[in-house]
Amino acid sequence: MTMVDVVSRQDRSVVSQLSLASPEEVREAYRRADETLPAWKALPPADRAAIFLRGAALFRERAKSIAEIISAEMGKPIGEATTEVEKGAGILEYFAQAGYRTTGATFVTDTGEDVFTVAEPLGVVLLITPWNFPFTLPIRKIAAALSTGNTVLFKPATNSALCGIEIGRALTDAGVPDGVFNVVIGESRVIQDALFTDPRLAGVSLTGSY
Repeated sequence: MTMVDVVSRQDRSVVSQLSLASPEEVREAYRRADETLPAWKALPPADRAAIFLRGAALFRERAKSIAEIISAEMGKPIGEATTEVEKGAGILEYFAQAGYRTTGATFVTDTGEDVFTVAEPLGVVLLITPWNFPFTLPIRKIAAALSTGNTVLFKPATNSALCGIEIGRALTDAGVPDGVFNVVIGESRVIQDALFTDPRLAGVSLTGSY
């Protein structure tokens, strides 16, 4: 097990220690996400919306402590970090309604046959985010993916990983079932093959530099 210190940007003290994921742990996260996919995508939109609204309330309730983590971890001023958490709560509330807006289309062909499309979740998706907006940017990706019935592996930047853990904790406390949302913390050079070559991976959303 590889451990890494989280060092405060304010006074260089050690804020926490994190355990970095191994390739085997990444594959286990994929297994859990794939196993829980059928039940999660079958959950009625109203039930997913209720979880999201509880999550938004928890974000606001915990805004001070999350902002302090953001500030210590990656250096953002407390006021700016608090605003970021508040915006993240609003994003989650917006996507609480996304499940109701999933629609298809029907067309009549020249031969009189009906052709229709049905929107469905992709499956297990990998979400990768950078350090500079450690709350709102992940929430945009996470909310869009979960609200439409996908299950998630979320890899935050290592130097904003504590914030990622807090997101996961709040969503779990709000009622997201175990295995549906998985936070993976690790060095890209160690786990990239496990992240990108798993046969259960259906889609990737990445924001970051080369």
